[in-house]
Amino acid sequence: MSWTGYSRPFRLGDLFKNLVCFGGSILAVKFGGASDGWVVNASLALAAASLASYANYGLNEVVDAHLDVLHPRKRLRGVASGDLNPKIVLGGSALLGAAALTIAAFTGGIGLLIAVAALILAGFAYNLNPLRLKMVPYMDVVSEAVNNPIRVWIGWAALTGAGIPPWTLLLSSWTGGALLMTAKRIVELRAAGSPIEAARFRPSFAAYSERRLLTMFAIYAAATLATFVWFSFEKQPLLLASLPLWIVAVGVLFRFIRDPSIDPELADRFPSRPSIAASIGMASIVSAVLLIL
Repeated sequence: MSWTGYSRPFRLGDLFKNLVCFGGSILAVKFGGASDGWVVNASLALAAASLASYANYGLNEVVDAHLDVLHPRKRLRGVASGDLNPKIVLGGSALLGAAALTIAAFTGGIGLLIAVAALILAGFAYNLNPLRLKMVPYMDVVSEAVNNPIRVWIGWAALTGAGIPPWTLLLSSWTGGALLMTAKRIVELRAAGSPIEAARFRPSFAAYSERRLLTMFAIYAAATLATFVWFSFEKQPLLLASLPLWIVAVGVLFRFIRDPSIDPELADRFPSRPSIAASIGMASIVSAVLLIL
């Protein structure tokens, strides 16, 4: 495997979810007193969050290699297939994590440094023993989804240097992340064919069924929309005008997961599917505009 092949475990093209950081920066402009130079700091925060995420992806590929070899598609990943040296991948993760923390320290001081460190530590809790939350039913979803409010916090801290964003929006971003992760689990379960088969490469699937996951999907959808409405009433009533767009985005996601012809390859990257990305993107842009008015 060439040295360029070593970039694959870090999923360097996976930037979409880190754009949530800009939401935190817009909140800081509106409610945190940030003003001049915010675009530069917000962009550096996005870079730090992306590097931290890439570091966690590399770690994930190494620690999951013994399970990936049992998976019909993941067995082709570099470490699981034996094409990549796991020590080199771990070294790359360490360098990316260090770069993320360095950018954070020089951009937003201690506040941003703590927020970026929290994103890295969330990856440790998700992937590593003794917690390894990805193997715990239901906790696998909420622990991965916690990255969403941390990213909002990163965008906020880059401009304010301290404090946290409004808690109602943090909660909404957390349940929204859980909604997306539950959709991912539904696609993965369907691709495996049964919970028993899926549990071969992720034990948490033994506790799942498609019906249970759909129930979770409905609960997280309701919680996301309810907390968004709560935040809007408290902070910016104009935001309620974007609520129909968020409802449409949830509907597009639901239609996607109910499609029996879903390509299993989409499980890891379905949020970038054009219809889903467009609906979420449109709702996000309109919300951002309404928030700063």
